[in-house]
Amino acid sequence: MSNTPEELCFRASPRSHWRFDPAGSITALPHLTGGGVLLEMSTFFGAFSLTTWCGNAGIDDVTVQVRFKGSCTMRIFEDDGYRGRTLMWQDRVSSDSNEPISITLKALTGMQGILFPVFEVYQGDELELISVEYLTSAEPRHDPCLAIVMPTYKRESYALKNINLISKEVLSTSDGNCHLFVIDNAGTLDCPEMKGVTLHLNRNFGGSGGFARGVLEVSRSEKQFTNILFCDDDVSIATQSINRLLSLLRYLDSNSVVTGGMLKMSSKRILHEKNANVKGMRFSSNRGNNDMDSVEAVARYDEVGFSTFCGWWFACYPLGENNALPLPYPFFVGWDDVEMGRRCNRAGLKSLSMLGVAVWHEEFEKKDVAWRWFYHTRNGIVTNMLYDKSRRSLKQSIVEIMTALLTYRYDRAEFMIDGLVAVSNPVKSIKENPADELHSRLMARPQAKLQDARQMVIPGRLWHQPAAGRWTKLATRLTMNGHLIPRILFKTADEPVDAGWGVEELHSNRLVTIFRCPQVVYFEPTSGKGIVCRVDHQRFFKLLVRMLGAWWSLRLNWRAVQAKWRLAHDEMTTAKFWSGYLGLDK
Repeated sequence: MSNTPEELCFRASPRSHWRFDPAGSITALPHLTGGGVLLEMSTFFGAFSLTTWCGNAGIDDVTVQVRFKGSCTMRIFEDDGYRGRTLMWQDRVSSDSNEPISITLKALTGMQGILFPVFEVYQGDELELISVEYLTSAEPRHDPCLAIVMPTYKRESYALKNINLISKEVLSTSDGNCHLFVIDNAGTLDCPEMKGVTLHLNRNFGGSGGFARGVLEVSRSEKQFTNILFCDDDVSIATQSINRLLSLLRYLDSNSVVTGGMLKMSSKRILHEKNANVKGMRFSSNRGNNDMDSVEAVARYDEVGFSTFCGWWFACYPLGENNALPLPYPFFVGWDDVEMGRRCNRAGLKSLSMLGVAVWHEEFEKKDVAWRWFYHTRNGIVTNMLYDKSRRSLKQSIVEIMTALLTYRYDRAEFMIDGLVAVSNPVKSIKENPADELHSRLMARPQAKLQDARQMVIPGRLWHQPAAGRWTKLATRLTMNGHLIPRILFKTADEPVDAGWGVEELHSNRLVTIFRCPQVVYFEPTSGKGIVCRVDHQRFFKLLVRMLGAWWSLRLNWRAVQAKWRLAHDEMTTAKFWSGYLGLDK
């Protein structure tokens, strides 16, 4: 895989004694020392997942098939991430690459962790490793046929690259059991005709609208698909992930949802998330921020545990008869994947992951646009209304709005209050406000935007701020972080680099470091961008009163509003609704 970092494919010790060809083999360079040099496949893309294949898929035997030229000492290890590695097989081997070396291991059902070979080359040895494959004698349970749905909106560079890669490395070798449906929400994608690729123009109703259109097109297809893969456009996809997914689907139960990991675009070996849990409005990532260069992280990656949902950067769902799949809820941005996950959990579908199935995605931490908080609040509360009895999401939303107000992020707070108001009227919020028109109105509103902020921040100041004293902390609470004291008591500052300007990390919510600062730079260090927020007493109290009114109204009518959303859910997840909503009936 040419777009894959070396350290996610193999481990070499020492690295200087090995030559890695991204398009081909790995070669041991001549060395003069008596000791051996090592090459092992205990990596994210190199190891075999015992947890997934022998645990979830029920495979009992695995054959490690190696094609190479030369000679070496070869070992096969098992590692569950807790007890350390266990030797399963070893021998001195040699080959001219014409015939692969095959080692079969049996009685593996239910085992956890990973399986991987290690090659040790001594002085005088030569080794060119061509390929490592994992095979089984078990008969496949299914003959999968995969529909890939990729919505896109004005991300031509990403989309075309992924389309070309999928066409070249997946569709060309899939024997017709895979098809890519590209949904162009902008109508700007100039995609050449390719075998196995279909382009559909679509009205911009966000990600859910794009995926819904894909599901509709799949359901209308003459081909009988068994699974559907939701895949974002703004990713760098490891195409081998799709081939591995197809292999896994041959052995999995038909009630499984397979999720792919999201690796960070800027730090390609760091896992952002493979799936996640949600409680109210709070997200917790499974395996979040793990360094996949660690053997322990790789061995534990596929551990089975409950998850609320999997992100739609790479999520594969089973299809029913006639390519049937419940359609997404019409959320423009955010929470559509959460709602689908909650629905799948309720239906008894189990979620699992697999090593070597992943994409690289731009980190969400680098994105901070105020309008997204409208969708976060509205969609988050609605999702909780659909599946929970408690009002936890409402309480947490009020905390989020108050935090935004106290940290001068009035634009964010105003959008969240608007989202709170929108929850109270399901029909007006969705049906009478087409998603593209509503989004255009939100985008047109004045709001702080990310800008180059490197000249506004003294180097090192962001991470070396003095600790706040007890009295300062008390003052922030008693004065609503300065909103109850006159402006004359605030610090003075003419330039952003002056001490009177507050400096905080982009997603920080600390109050003490900005107390009495009339301006704050919220800074994202890796990109160098940030937003400037200024204290505004009048706007603070205006929004505070409006928030309390919206909160009280929704609290009093919670059960009635909840019933309306639940009733609307049954309608707004049907093919009939989406066909009309997208204008396909015209």
